[in-house]
Amino acid sequence: MPYYITPETSFDVIKIFVFGVLAFIFAFWLAPMLISFLYKHKMWRKKVRDKTIDGKELYFFKKFHSHGEIHTPRFGGVLIWTI
Repeated sequence: MPYYITPETSFDVIKIFVFGVLAFIFAFWLAPMLISFLYKHKMWRKKVRDKTIDGKELYFFKKFHSHGEIHTPRFGGVLIWTI
């Protein structure tokens, strides 16, 4: 049975595209406000991890991730979940 594009199908595709574009624009508009909020309230990790789950030392992790991990804001996924 061949598949034909019906007006309902094309309308569904247009709806998905329009909602996707609107969500992108809304997230693009909301992201600077969320980032400034996260930096204002210092929503990042306060100290670098130094132990594994079983209590061993993390030598290489501390060496490579000590500076960058502390000042990276967390909770950025909140923007994705709200939209």
